[in-house]
Amino acid sequence: MRNNITLVEKGKLEVMVQSQDRDEIGQLITGFGHMINRIKFLIEEVYESKLAQKNYEMRALQQQINPHFLYNTLSMINFMAIESGQNDISKITLALSDFYRTALNKGHNTTSLADELKNMNAYLDIQQMMHDYEFDLDIEIDDDIMDYETPNLILQPIVENAIGHGIDLLEDRKGVLKV
Repeated sequence: MRNNITLVEKGKLEVMVQSQDRDEIGQLITGFGHMINRIKFLIEEVYESKLAQKNYEMRALQQQINPHFLYNTLSMINFMAIESGQNDISKITLALSDFYRTALNKGHNTTSLADELKNMNAYLDIQQMMHDYEFDLDIEIDDDIMDYETPNLILQPIVENAIGHGIDLLEDRKGVLKV
């Protein structure tokens, strides 16, 4: 019993606590075992609740952007840019459209690595235009992992930070963003 209590004090809840005895010590051991099982259940319940809350928050954020309005507006900007011979504006508009299409992901929180890379590449297209192509890209991804599921929007913040806290600080050479 004392060894199990010491393990639990250290945060290790994977202990086996049981007794067949019916005396006071046996009842204490059995009660301790029930208490540990209840604690494990409550920890799991809190964890699941926090996950559900995060999922709700993500869906709420995604629903704040009306995708149809956004895509129609970007399509109109693209059409106007093409009509007036503004190829750069057309290119950035298409990249922004691709970025939001993959970022919103129809409200799902996970996506394939291939779609996550489309999102990252759309973001990088925009960033390269904004930075006058002052940095190079070196992207090597094994084709065998393209169908793997990944959390949605996991790569874009990483490359955004790499640009903001790395490439933008370079003064003596052209930056290279390697993925």
